[in-house]
Amino acid sequence: MADAVGAVGLLLLAAAVALILYRKAINEKWFVGVFTRKRRVSDAKTSDVAAKHLTVVFGTQSGTAQNFSEELGREAKSYGFAAKVVDIENYDPDQMMFEEFVVFLVATYGEGDPTDAALSFMEWITSKDRSSSEIEGIPFAVFGLGNKQYENFNAQGKLLDKRLEELGGLRIVDRGDGDDDGSMEKDWSHWKAKFWPAVVTHFGGSLDDVVEMAFEPSFRIVYSADEKTEPLASLLKRGHAGAGSQTKESEVVSALVTVNRELRKIDHASGFIESTRHIEIDVGPSRISYQTADNLGVLACNNPQRVALLAKKQGYDLNKVFVMKALDPKSMKKPPITEAMTVRDALMWKVDISSPPRRQLLGLLSGFAQDENEKSTLRDWSKESSSEAITDDYIQLFKIECHDFAYLFERFPSIQIPLENLLELLPKLQPRFYTIASSSLVHPQSVHITVSVIQSRTPGGRTFSGLCSNFLATTVAGKSMIPVFIRESTFRLPKCLATPVVMIGPGTGIAPMRAFLQESAFLRSKGESLSAWWLYFGCRYKDVDYIYKEEMETALENRILSKLRLAFSREQKEKVYVQHKLTEDFEELYPLVNEHDAHIYVCGATSMGKDIREAFIAMLQEKGGMSKDEASSKLHEMQSSGKFVSELWG
Repeated sequence: MADAVGAVGLLLLAAAVALILYRKAINEKWFVGVFTRKRRVSDAKTSDVAAKHLTVVFGTQSGTAQNFSEELGREAKSYGFAAKVVDIENYDPDQMMFEEFVVFLVATYGEGDPTDAALSFMEWITSKDRSSSEIEGIPFAVFGLGNKQYENFNAQGKLLDKRLEELGGLRIVDRGDGDDDGSMEKDWSHWKAKFWPAVVTHFGGSLDDVVEMAFEPSFRIVYSADEKTEPLASLLKRGHAGAGSQTKESEVVSALVTVNRELRKIDHASGFIESTRHIEIDVGPSRISYQTADNLGVLACNNPQRVALLAKKQGYDLNKVFVMKALDPKSMKKPPITEAMTVRDALMWKVDISSPPRRQLLGLLSGFAQDENEKSTLRDWSKESSSEAITDDYIQLFKIECHDFAYLFERFPSIQIPLENLLELLPKLQPRFYTIASSSLVHPQSVHITVSVIQSRTPGGRTFSGLCSNFLATTVAGKSMIPVFIRESTFRLPKCLATPVVMIGPGTGIAPMRAFLQESAFLRSKGESLSAWWLYFGCRYKDVDYIYKEEMETALENRILSKLRLAFSREQKEKVYVQHKLTEDFEELYPLVNEHDAHIYVCGATSMGKDIREAFIAMLQEKGGMSKDEASSKLHEMQSSGKFVSELWG
C-alpha cells in the first residue's frame, strides 16, 4: 500500500514538474523552432503557396482599416493563401509566434494615439517584458492609416512596424502609409502593388500562378415569418463595436432630441446650402454619463428614399424578416448581421449605401452584371492600372457627381445581386462623432452638439447630402429618438484651476470651448478662482457666421474670459484667420506658455490645426530664442503632457 501511495506521489510530483517546465517553455519560447518548426515559413520556403495561412489584423477608428483588411482577405485566395481577418481587439498577441504570416493594418487616432480597440495590443507589444526573439522569423507586413496634417503622421503604424522587427519578425515588404488628407485609396492600391509580388516571391511562388477568383459568398439568408426581431435600439447596441468591449465608449442608447434650432443658414444660388444647427439630446433616462467636451457618437441611418430605390432595383422585399447563416457550418467567420431583422432595417442601419463604392468593390460587382458592356466597364473602373481616361470617368461619376453607392444600380441597371452577397460586400455603416458642446456639471442629463449640415449640388444637378448631419437636421424636438453613445475625449481642463487656458476654435470648432466656458462660469459661481482664459474664434462674416455670439461676449463681460479674439476672414481685403490673431499676440501669449504652463486647446479643421501648430513653433523661436527643432521638440513635449491638445477633422 505504501509503495502504491509512493508511486502515485512520484507521478504527481513528475506531473507538477512537467507543468512548471511547460509553462516556462511557453514563456521563454523553448518550443519555437521545435514544435512550431513546420509553421516557420521563413525557414522553409515552398512553392506550395496554397498550403499557407495569412492572418490580417486590423485596428480601425472609422472603418477604413477593416474595409481594406477584408479586401486583402478576399484577394488572398487568388495568391494561394487561406486568410483570416481579425479585429485587433480580439487578437491574442501570444498567437503571433505561431503565425505563418501576419499583416497589420492600423490607424492612428488624433495626435499619434492608438485607436481604442488597439490600446491593449499596443501596450503588449511595446512592453519591456517582450524579448528580441518573441516572434523570431515570423513574416509580417504593416500598413498604417493616418492624416499628414497631424504632426505624428501614422505614428502607430510606424511604431508597430519598428517593434515587430525588434522582436525578431521578418519584414516581407516596406511599411505602407495611407494619408487620409490625400488619397488613402491610391496609397493603399500602390502598397498592394508591391505587397503581393513580394509575398509570392518570399513564399517561393510565381505571379504566373495567380488566378483571378470570382467572389465566393460565405453566407446565406434564411427568411422566416416566425423569427422575432428585437427593438432597433437593441440591435444597434449589440451591433456596435464599442458596446460591451474594452474601448472607451459607452453602450448605445436611444435618446430624445429636445432642442433642434438653426444657428446660421445661407442659401446659395447654385443650390448649395450652408447651415449650422444647435442640437440638445436628453441622456438622463438612459443613465449614461459624460464628461465635459467628450465625444458624442451618433448612429445615423441611410436615406429612406435611397434604400427604397435600391430595394426596388434589386427586387428586395423590405418587410421580410431574415437571419444570416454561414454556408460552411465550421466557418469561424462572423456574418455582417448576427441577429434577425427586416430587410429594411438592415439596409437602413447596418450597411453604408451613402458613400461612393470603392474600386475593388466595382470589380466584385462586375460578376453580377448581366450586360457584357456594363461588366466590362465595371472591371475597367476597378483596376488601378486603368488608363487615365477610365480613371477620370470613375472619379467624375462617383467622387464628384454621385457620392452614392445606391446610384450604382441606376448607372448599371443589369446588376442583379442577392441580398446576402450585397450585405457581405458593403462596408458597415460607421458612427459619426461630435465634440460635446456642453458642461456635464451644468447639464448632467443633456448633451449639446453643434452640427454643420452638408448639402450641395453636383455639377450634373444632383443633390448631395451629408449622411449624419442631414439625419440630425431633420430630427424633431420632443419627438425624435436617436441612437447615441459617449466616447472619451482628449479635452480635459487642467486640474489646477490657476493654470491659464488658451482656446482656439473657429467655426463649429467652438463646440468644446462653449462647454469649457459653461464649466468655468459654474466653477466661479461656486467661489473657485480661475486664471487667465483666452478664446480665439473665427468665421467668414460677423453678421452671418458668428455662432454663439451672445454667449461668448457675455463670458467676456462677466470676466469668464480674459480675452476674446475674433477673426472674420472675409470682412477685409486680405483674409484673416485665427492663426493671424495668434501671431499678433505673441508678446502676451509667450509668458503664459513659458512661465505659467498654459494649456492650449485646438478644435476644427486639420489644415487650421497645422497652421496653429506652426504659429506656436514660430512663437517659441521668436520669443524663446529656440531653433526650429528645439521649438518642435518643446511643442511635442507639451502635446505628450496634455498641455497642447487638438481634435481635428476633415
